[in-house]
Order: sequence, then C-alpha cells, then structure tokens
Amino acid sequence: MGKPLIVVLGAGLGGTIASYEIKAALKDRADVMTVSDSDTYSFIPSNPWVAVRWREPEAIQVHLPPVFAKKKIGFTSVGAKRLHAGEKRLELNDGSSINYDYLVISTGPELAFDEIEGLGPHGGHTVSICQTAHASAAADAFDAFAQNPGPIVVGANYKNGKDAGSVAVAGDRELQVYEIGVGYTVAPGLTLQAQYDYFKLDSDVAASDDKGNVVLVRTVLAF
Repeated sequence: MGKPLIVVLGAGLGGTIASYEIKAALKDRADVMTVSDSDTYSFIPSNPWVAVRWREPEAIQVHLPPVFAKKKIGFTSVGAKRLHAGEKRLELNDGSSINYDYLVISTGPELAFDEIEGLGPHGGHTVSICQTAHASAAADAFDAFAQNPGPIVVGANYKNGKDAGSVAVAGDRELQVYEIGVGYTVAPGLTLQAQYDYFKLDSDVAASDDKGNVVLVRTVLAF
C-alpha cells in the first residue's frame, strides 16, 4: 500500500503554511501536493507597504517552485477547475486530474467588485490593496492624484451578510455595514486611525431589527 496523498488547494498565506506544517508533521509518512493558479506567493499583509511605496512588490513575493521542492512538497501552478469529491479527484485546468486521499481547501476569498457598481480597480472608481498588483496600481493612482489633487474618499467600505438567524429566533437576518475612515502613519509601524460605521440589521422578526452608529479612534502598532 502506497503512502497517502494530501492535496492542499491554494498557495496563499493559509495554503502555504498548511503545506509546510502537514509535511513537517508527517514527514515521509505521506506525500503532500500543493495546487495553485500562480507560481508566485505574495505576503498580503504587506500590501499596504507597497501602496505607499515603502516596499516594492518583489520584496514581498516568493517564487514558489524551488521553495516547495526544497521542502519535498509537490507543486503545480496549473490551477484547479473542478472538484469531484465523490471520486476524491481534483480536475486541473489543463485537463489532467489528481487523485487524493485527503484534501485541504485554502483558496481564500473571491473578490466580487462587480457586486457594487463603480467598485474596484478594474473599470471602477476605487483602488484596492487586496492583491499585490492592486496595491502597486494604488500607488500609481495616488501619485497621479498628488499631481492633480481634488476630492477624495479614503477608506470607504461596504459589507453585507445574511444568515439563517439564531437558534432561539426564527427567520433570516441581514446585516449591512457602511464604513468610512482615514489613517495617518506617524512613523513606520505606528498609525493613527479614525473610523465611522453605520450598521443596519433587518430580520424577518421585526422586533429584532436594529441600526446604529459606531465611531472608532485607535492607534495601530505593527512590528
């Protein structure tokens, strides 16, 4: 009987760490294979540094194939097309498949700028730091803005979530949160922030409806 194969789907912060930890824990008792849609790992928490030009994109990115090879972890950047869970099979974008014994899914979020008209860096009216390429584009956009200043909104956000309610109260609940804020970096690693939130909670049970305003002022230290 051969060794079990553990496939990790996703090579971002969660998927890369999962691959490392699983291989370190099991050593030669199992094979580990990581599937991604890119050869490059970007350290997403450092994207704000790229946006203000304190780091170049290359400084927060790692070329994955040689790193995984050194750890004796299999790797492909072909990307996954479809999961056939009943067959324990992962279909890849090139038509090939990987049959696995265990699967770890760590693909991260799918950005949905198209859900709000005008949102996002691709044809929208906002910038983003969700991806390193976005952060680099945001730096360029701010440089252009500095050359021709005008009205600007910093730190606007919208969140929407819906669940099936609580175990004690029947009905669905929907929460909408509107955020706007601004931050000022006093020194590298020290930022002062102010934020205003308006929230609205709608429920199938009218008595559970709620809305309110939240003002936050905070100091952020990053080491």
